[in-house]
Amino acid sequence: MGEAVRLAHAMGGAGSLDRLAQVVEIVDAAAGRVRMRAGVAAIDFERLITASSHSTYGPVSAPGRAPTSPAGPAGAVVPCPACGKKASVTARFCPSCGQRLGERP
Repeated sequence: MGEAVRLAHAMGGAGSLDRLAQVVEIVDAAAGRVRMRAGVAAIDFERLITASSHSTYGPVSAPGRAPTSPAGPAGAVVPCPACGKKASVTARFCPSCGQRLGERP
């Protein structure tokens, strides 16, 4: 966790530092010194991992053509039933809170 904090700090990743601060107390971000927060459960780490694995990069489509998938047009989203934030129609977990979403094709 300390290395993740150190790297996020070095890269200017304020959002990543905020998510990490939910499970650790950041003592010295530049040095990667942290303390585990009391009462942190395994699900908290799973949510952190799920949120950090979300990517917005994808293949480039042909000019004038929107990419599509079997589940629907690219960029199609659904609200998470737990937090209400947007998740891709193909996502199995909410990228914001880690809630398992309904089965997807």
